[in-house]
Amino acid sequence: MKAKTQSALEGGLERTARLLGQRVAGWEHSAKWHLTRNRVDSNRRVVGFRIDGLSGADWSELLGSLGAPSTAAAALLTDLGKANFGYLATESTGAKAYLEFPVRLQGVGSGGRVRWAPPGLWARAVKWRFDESLVRHTEYWLVPGATLAAFAGELHRDDPRHPLLGMLEALNQRRPLASVDPDCVTLYEVRHDDGARAWDLNVYGLACRIDRNLIEAFGWSQAPVDADGALLGHVAAGRDRQGEAYRTVYWRVDQPR
Repeated sequence: MKAKTQSALEGGLERTARLLGQRVAGWEHSAKWHLTRNRVDSNRRVVGFRIDGLSGADWSELLGSLGAPSTAAAALLTDLGKANFGYLATESTGAKAYLEFPVRLQGVGSGGRVRWAPPGLWARAVKWRFDESLVRHTEYWLVPGATLAAFAGELHRDDPRHPLLGMLEALNQRRPLASVDPDCVTLYEVRHDDGARAWDLNVYGLACRIDRNLIEAFGWSQAPVDADGALLGHVAAGRDRQGEAYRTVYWRVDQPR
């Protein structure tokens, strides 16, 4: 399985670059901490790309190059015509494909809880292992009107031990959450097909660079080399199928390593 994984990973990245060409909008690397086992997976990368001009045949070939089983490819192909952007991600044991949709939301009012307006479906994703032992479906719902301070307060009330709270506190040390303009961050509720929930925060608008202080605050014992000094992109956290807490950090890179 290890040889198959490495071959699929390398071949998939080469095929991705060739097929996507000028559609590529940017790359990220990420690291995921499995907190109970104290294990880090840092062999993760994401490419974002424009959907325009991508045919169904190209999309199927692209997913095939990443070892996607037929069920995953079929589910994503159904939504291709409704999407305006896509993401492909690879890690040590598998891959994931996302399709992003234009989100039409009701006007945002005021209120005491995070969900001041109904969440809108922002993206669907399918994740698979290279040995085809798992296919997992996920939806990302944009939560409009959420400020970081209000979200942190509600999350603490709902789950004082949620793994995202430590990351929010680290960001608060860098820049008080109460002072952050809501337009600088985007909050997504992540809904897995097994009923599990997680949260993803797009914090590119904070223009925050990862430095030694932030690395320590996030609890990294050793950060990936290309993370130091990079632009912080997303922070995400939740619990997996086994109930184990995890945290994930994404940062921008100029090109895939």
